[in-house]
Amino acid sequence: MDQQQTNVDIAQSEGGIERRQYERRSIRTPAVLALPGRKPVEVLALDISLGGLGTLCPINVKPGTPCRVYINLPVTRHERELISIEGVVMRSSFASKEDSFRVGVKFAEPTDRQLVLIQR
Repeated sequence: MDQQQTNVDIAQSEGGIERRQYERRSIRTPAVLALPGRKPVEVLALDISLGGLGTLCPINVKPGTPCRVYINLPVTRHERELISIEGVVMRSSFASKEDSFRVGVKFAEPTDRQLVLIQR
């Protein structure tokens, strides 16, 4: 197991202390959340880690909702690859400054290839 997977970062969040298993990286790129029984929702990915994705979403999504994330990640400086990862919504809270919801998604079993792209 590599060191990044064994480290636990502690960060202050609005609700108190939050434990993170993986390092988050800023990303700021469009993504899509596919939710059961709804049309896909365009979101703005704010950060990504090996464990999940933080987004700004125009709708409130109930924690525990399964989803699929579609996001283009860099392969090289000029090339991107669309990946699709199953996940589950872990949190959703209104962000008044952005007039959107901050929705956090935990990835469910990303492939080795997806992990490599996320790591970049």
